[in-house]
Amino acid sequence: MRFKRKQRFEHYPSTLTGRLLKNKFFLAFFVVSITIVVYSAFKDSKNRNDWIATNKNNCQSYKSVYFQGQIDSTYEDKDNRYLFTAIVESRDSIFSISSWYIDYPEAYFKKGDYIIKEANGFIYKIIRPQQSSDTIRIKSDFDCNRWEKHRK
Repeated sequence: MRFKRKQRFEHYPSTLTGRLLKNKFFLAFFVVSITIVVYSAFKDSKNRNDWIATNKNNCQSYKSVYFQGQIDSTYEDKDNRYLFTAIVESRDSIFSISSWYIDYPEAYFKKGDYIIKEANGFIYKIIRPQQSSDTIRIKSDFDCNRWEKHRK
């Protein structure tokens, strides 16, 4: 009496997905893939929250800084999305003013101007040496909670 040999895939379901789910390697690959996708999404949201907190802290600290000096140069920072930047030299340090906090800063900040930033907000006084009587006062209503409002 001869026994009939079973066919190899006889006990697997007939559909392709059923066969794939029975395959242990595919199951392991599927679980690892889902884990990587979920981890990367969580990591991106954590990085975004850190970025928001960092910008808010930088804004608060910049808001309370007092400095004065002469504008040494102005330029558009191509590495930082063409952000307008003015370099201010004082006796003991160098400051950078960016256009996050002021609308159209290129209209106000010129090389050689003397600038004073007050410590109680985004208030600037610009004195032009060519016209000694000409003093420009800029007050910006920049909100340091701006990044919190755009959080998803």
